Amino acid sequence: TELEWEEATAFRERVAAVKKDGKWALIKDDFTLLTEYVYDDVATDEAGFCCGEKRIFARTADGYMLLNEKGEAVGERLYEAARPFAEEVTAVCTAGKWGYINTDGEWVVEAVYEDAYPFAQGLAPVRYDGKWGYINLRGEIVVEAEFDMAYPFNKDGTAPVKRGDDWTLIRLYSIV
Repeated sequence: TELEWEEATAFRERVAAVKKDGKWALIKDDFTLLTEYVYDDVATDEAGFCCGEKRIFARTADGYMLLNEKGEAVGERLYEAARPFAEEVTAVCTAGKWGYINTDGEWVVEAVYEDAYPFAQGLAPVRYDGKWGYINLRGEIVVEAEFDMAYPFNKDGTAPVKRGDDWTLIRLYSIV
């Protein structure tokens, strides 16, 4: 393809986002447009992917909307901020609070947190009362909020957490 974009995300699930003249569009892996260049931003994860679970969050002046892998809106709700899907549930912000929706845009965990990251390994880091802890899909606290920063668990079952100036890893475990 010709070099025509100011920025581009990586392809995942055959979809990427590209920026041209200050606006974003979605493209297929054959480089054809799924949408026009109408978005002010596209939410990406730490690895630079915008698509997860065949869903993308793209922002207009009104807020972030949930799109499917064809670039079509999923529901009509708009969000102040959103984190890309890593699993079937992800974090979104509305009215200044973070909660969780599924890939159909339905609420799974009420928006009551100061900040949040997506679910991974069935748990999600959330900030409340100024500290980070972890919740399960029912919104129950499973790791008390005692960290200054916390990130999602990786596939190996570890997550980086910070207390003061020190970072360490915590590990998921199961009792057999």
